[in-house]
Formats: sequence, structure tokens, C-alpha cells
Amino acid sequence: VKVTLENLYNGQEVASQVSRKVICRGCKEQWTEKCNRCTAGCANEIEIVHVRMGPMVMQQQQEVASKQRCRDESTTLPITVEPGMANGDEIVFKGMGEHRPNMIPGDVVLTIREEPHEVFERKGIHLHTEVEISLKEALLGFERSVTQLDGRSIVIAVQGVTPPFGVLKVVDEGMPNRGDPTQRGTMYVKCRIKMPKEDQLSEIQRKWLQDNFPN
Repeated sequence: VKVTLENLYNGQEVASQVSRKVICRGCKEQWTEKCNRCTAGCANEIEIVHVRMGPMVMQQQQEVASKQRCRDESTTLPITVEPGMANGDEIVFKGMGEHRPNMIPGDVVLTIREEPHEVFERKGIHLHTEVEISLKEALLGFERSVTQLDGRSIVIAVQGVTPPFGVLKVVDEGMPNRGDPTQRGTMYVKCRIKMPKEDQLSEIQRKWLQDNFPN
């Protein structure tokens, strides 16, 4: 099941349709009006057969066509996406799998598939993102606002110099820890400096930079 990063952060209640074969109880022994919808064949049955190998008789399993009747059934499963769930996590519905004659129905297993996000990259319980700043902002400081996955604005403010590809840490603004919802990871913000183009610097500015900046 595909889930957005926002819903993995906040949690979500959704419903999923699952189709399965269900055994029509009693239609094998006596066909009634309710059996008219039982037009689907059931999965093969497993039976024990005796096989003679020389002087020995051994038992082995083999599949045979089922004499039971089945119907196709669509079931709605309520899915709870817990805050902090991750790609590959499984949600299990016990006994909701297809029916097979003389066997307990199996489970339906839904696997979380995290959808890519435009702003954040998730690594474990941490979130990674980037902001672009000018050379002036890298030297003198800057302020940016990052929209968190729950809609809040996280203000990133730096006073002073930011090195190229400098990474800022915002504690407790990562993903929730599924095992302990009171704990959250860290948001890492990489600063990407946008350098001025060659034609944006005048000769006077070039001279000033040469005279005032160390090598």
C-alpha cells in the first residue's frame, strides 16, 4: 500500500479493498438458491495418498481438484498507519486470506511503500532537506522557513558565516519514533550556496573582494 511521507509522519486511517475466494458452506452437499453465486472454483485440496516403494508404503501429500464451491468476495479492511511507520513495515490481518478446503485461511499482509517526497528525504527517523542561500547570506547570515510535514513552519536562522554545504541540525523535528512516539528524530538542513554569475560583479566589487578577503 502506497503511503505519503506526510501520512507516515502524522498517521492515517484508510480502507483497502481486498478480493478473495470464500468457500460456500453446505453447497457441496446440497445446492440451494444461495449457492447460485458460488460459481468460482476453489483452490486445490491437499490429500494424503499412500505410495508403495518396494516393500515399504509411504505417505505423501498431493494436490487434487476440490469438490467444494467458492465465491469471489470483496472485503474492506480498515488500515491504521501509525506515526513513524516506515517503508517495508507490514500490517497483518489474521485469517483474512483466501479460503482453501480443509485448511485455516491464511493472512492478508499489506506492505508499506513510502512515496518519494519533493522536499524531504527520510533516513530512519531523521529528515534531510536543502535550502538555497546567496553568497551574501552565506557570509552575513540568513533566515528561512521550512514547512514541516504537519504544516507547521520551522524557522531556520543563522547569524554569521555558513560554510559551503554546511548542515544545520534541528533537534526533535525528524520523524516520530514508532516504538516511542514521544521521541522524534532530527531534521538536517543542508545549505547550498548560489554563487553569483560572472557578469553580476562589477570591477569595483572585484577589486574590493581582492583587497578585503584573504586567500
